[in-house]
Amino acid sequence: MQEIAPNIIIEKRFAPYNLGVVVTEHGVIAIDVPPQPSQAQLWLEEIRNSWGQPRFLMLSDGQPERLIGAALASIPTIMTRAAAQSLAAFDEKTWLEMLHTIGQNYPEELEVLTNLRPPRPTLIISQTLHLHYTTPPLTFEPLSGNSPGSLMLTVPEHKVLFAGDTVVADQPPDLRYTPDFNDWLKTLAALAKRKDIRWIVPGRGSGPLPRGDLESQQELMHELEHAARRLARKADDSEGITQATTDLQQVFYPHAARGSAIHKTLRQALEILASQKRAERLEAAEQKAAQRAAAVSAENAVTGEPER
Repeated sequence: MQEIAPNIIIEKRFAPYNLGVVVTEHGVIAIDVPPQPSQAQLWLEEIRNSWGQPRFLMLSDGQPERLIGAALASIPTIMTRAAAQSLAAFDEKTWLEMLHTIGQNYPEELEVLTNLRPPRPTLIISQTLHLHYTTPPLTFEPLSGNSPGSLMLTVPEHKVLFAGDTVVADQPPDLRYTPDFNDWLKTLAALAKRKDIRWIVPGRGSGPLPRGDLESQQELMHELEHAARRLARKADDSEGITQATTDLQQVFYPHAARGSAIHKTLRQALEILASQKRAERLEAAEQKAAQRAAAVSAENAVTGEPER
């Protein structure tokens, strides 16, 4: 554990996750729990031995790993409405299928995972929530970020922000669950202007980061978008994606080897964005065609000419 400010602790041993604890006179707030059962048990035991049973667990988003962590913790949980909707979308079959999928990473603990029941959220929030456990109060804010249900926690007294996977460090952004890339960029732009934040704890990777370090993530995401826009002009451009991935890697992650996790995540992000841009171009073309057809039909109705 590392105390980054008085009563604010982060834990980075359970890679790739950055976990957090905020200790107050009224109880402990835990931020996320790892999805591997043995790690979750160890993490929760350390919290209890140091500060007692957590009062709340905050989920930084509604990704499957976060939901599993909440199920393992059995602690009153704070999550956004979008995260609660992601949880509610699972039925008994799909929940078990998800547990099996995640459990392939921990085959020796698969039995523990497959016996888990979905967690029940305690507080579901859709707007900013102030928890008066400190002065000034802790602030929970739903935001448009990396995943559905992204939630950040600000400790104003020490200007610390727990941002979850909306802020990345030492790795490219993962777009597999991103609901709106442009809204994510807007969130980063807003965070970069907030003078009430000095340090940001990302959901994974190194940290905490100075607020100014957001610029590098913003620059990378803008470059990803520009590259995807160029790639979207062609129906299938595997060679172009390969070259664009290499170019971005050399600029932003020159230490990473081809075939590394960084390389794979960059390529995946380009593929996802390029596919979205192609769909947007197709939709725009169809709308223009429909508008032209409507205009011709209206003109023919006025002139009395038959439609062609």
